[in-house]
Amino acid sequence: MEYRSSSNPVSISLYASEIGNILNQNQFCSRTEALKRVWYRMKGDRVPEPFRPSVDYVRLIGKTKQGAQIRRRKYTIKNFDQFEYLVSNLKSSLKAEGKHEMVDAAEQFLRCEIGRNSEDLAIDIAESYPSIGKCRSMQERYCKMVWSSKDVEIFITGSIDCYDESGRVVEIKTRVGRRPCVKPHEMTQLQMYLFLTGAPSGYVVELDHKLALTIGKLFRFDDEWWNNEVVPALISFGDDLATSMRANSLVDLGDITLADEY
Repeated sequence: MEYRSSSNPVSISLYASEIGNILNQNQFCSRTEALKRVWYRMKGDRVPEPFRPSVDYVRLIGKTKQGAQIRRRKYTIKNFDQFEYLVSNLKSSLKAEGKHEMVDAAEQFLRCEIGRNSEDLAIDIAESYPSIGKCRSMQERYCKMVWSSKDVEIFITGSIDCYDESGRVVEIKTRVGRRPCVKPHEMTQLQMYLFLTGAPSGYVVELDHKLALTIGKLFRFDDEWWNNEVVPALISFGDDLATSMRANSLVDLGDITLADEY
């Protein structure tokens, strides 16, 4: 699909991991919540409390005394047997600090921390599989334009976990307390990485709390799906966000986004 020329548009960067949310594929994050998240990222603390995304509380927990302590200890999936205790202890600590609005985000914070800290472990285990071989970790952050008009420019950005020995994208998922099962929004994330990198194919690798590895099916970039579903959805999302930025309020988008809630 061709880009359109632009003149002083609103520039919007979307993470590869949130495109599935925009497509309403994630039962834990609707399009409306995704809109709030991007709005918050662009406007920061100027966003009124009713429009703050719930994910912001995950970030704020990391700045609390208990959250900072958890981050320093770098828990991994090997510490899964302590997970329930850590969640309970963190919730109690947040309540004691009077940060009651953050309590519901405690479990998500710990899942994110464990997942992030377990990536190197997952790569080490994956490399023992002949079909994967030596992995090449990537620190580079990719960014590509998806759409441009007089009103809005839309970019997708993201960093992949690694390439396998054959140059295929490997997306690592750590499963804290649930069976391996790649969700639609995670497959969309993989497709975004194929778009960003131009890699020939890729797959998802899942590591569970027993340190068992599940290697997913190999996928190539889906041009038809990209042009017919993804690009139109991103254009609509970008237009809604650009409208809210000009109005300086998400209230004006209530009628547009309410139907997208789960």
